[in-house]
Amino acid sequence: MNRTLLFVLFALAASSAQAQMTKIVDTGDRSLYLDTKTMPNTGNVRTVPIVEDYATPEANGIRSRKMMLEVDCSGLQVRALSATMYTAAMGAGPTIETSNTPSDWLYVGTRTGQLVPPTTPYRAIWQSVCR
Repeated sequence: MNRTLLFVLFALAASSAQAQMTKIVDTGDRSLYLDTKTMPNTGNVRTVPIVEDYATPEANGIRSRKMMLEVDCSGLQVRALSATMYTAAMGAGPTIETSNTPSDWLYVGTRTGQLVPPTTPYRAIWQSVCR
């Protein structure tokens, strides 16, 4: 009986967490979702979970990717801290690859470094997290 109750509780927690995913970018070939339930709303540097969902699988079989992003609101920059690629939509299915190596910062403003054009998903992520 305890196992059944535990399974039901995990299922409810998973479905409620899924319900908190908000689409913030749709480029036609991919969509990015921000977990609004766990998104911090204070501080200049925020760590947020993102799901990137491809409309069709990539050549290497990747259908989705879960990332942990670091967003520097005052520094106008975004970088990936970790990423895991999956064979199914919304970070489901078997894992294809995992990376825990932080990426370079991508600038979404006029600071020096790599400037991210206004139409890229990373600018929309920065705006969603920082405003």
